[in-house]
Amino acid sequence: AGELFRLRALAAMASHLETCAVADASKGVEFGDVLSYSILVQSLEAVGRRSEAVAAAGEGAKLLKGSPLGTTLEEMGRKLGQAERAKGGQTLRILTPDELQVAVARAIRPDGRESRLYGALLAVAMGWWHEVHGDEKLFANALGRAAISSRRELGALDSCVRPAPLRRIRQLWDEGCEDSFKASGVVLMDLDPMPGLWEKLAEICRAKLGERSEVVVTGCDKEDQPLGTIWALCSALAAEVLRCFRLMELQVLTELRLLRPGSSMEVDNGGLLPDNRREVSFRFFVPVDGRPPGPDATLALHTKDRELALSHTIQAGRAFAWWSRQTFHQLLGGDGYFA
Repeated sequence: AGELFRLRALAAMASHLETCAVADASKGVEFGDVLSYSILVQSLEAVGRRSEAVAAAGEGAKLLKGSPLGTTLEEMGRKLGQAERAKGGQTLRILTPDELQVAVARAIRPDGRESRLYGALLAVAMGWWHEVHGDEKLFANALGRAAISSRRELGALDSCVRPAPLRRIRQLWDEGCEDSFKASGVVLMDLDPMPGLWEKLAEICRAKLGERSEVVVTGCDKEDQPLGTIWALCSALAAEVLRCFRLMELQVLTELRLLRPGSSMEVDNGGLLPDNRREVSFRFFVPVDGRPPGPDATLALHTKDRELALSHTIQAGRAFAWWSRQTFHQLLGGDGYFA
């Protein structure tokens, strides 16, 4: 459990969600993962909690005394302590509960304080205050952006359903997918040929995206939804994850995100909501011209605290799944695909 929280903290740091990194690294330390100390110290410093960072560095250095990491933590604590003394021990002003509530209420308008959005944003608002180091203008902007994202995510959660299995997906899963998922955190599955499907999907992607780089299509679980086939495959993959890992409360979104993939390294951070973050992500690639198997392209992945590097060729009919909050991914040569 400690290692899992450390991986989540690392992904949060890479996504510049330092407050989430503090929470996850603290949990990692609580579960006895001493390697979480270095991430905890860095994330505490990033949100302006320098005195706590010094204390965490000292505690970690004591536990790891004599090891390279222990020496590193000792040096980090020394430098942070010097910086703290140079500033005269100045600390960030902590907002009062009333100030915090007023700021959140202003950010979520026209929603009121009785809304779920208010509760969701209030839970992370103090973290945003630390991340902007007490800058009131930046704080208001950050809350506004978080409110927009959270409003859409909460709406998506309302339409979540239980994943539905498919017999053929179960058969393919049993051919080694579970072992691969447990070993690397990533699984790929080559689906049976589906004549005409990829041409149809390419047409849908072109029509939905237009000139945009990304669009979210809702209601994909409906029978008359053109993307219903691909959504059903995602739902079936989610059903296998639920069964194998006993994630009995796992649900699947009824929306799909269509995009023109970029070439930069991305991190899957699981979303903004602390209590409803994404556990597993699925990815299909559709040739722009609709002709399988599609042009040559490679998906590069880093999992397990970036200790494990993988690369797979992509093609029409190949499905990918990975654990959210732990996976860094980059598409090389993907101009010929929608995702």
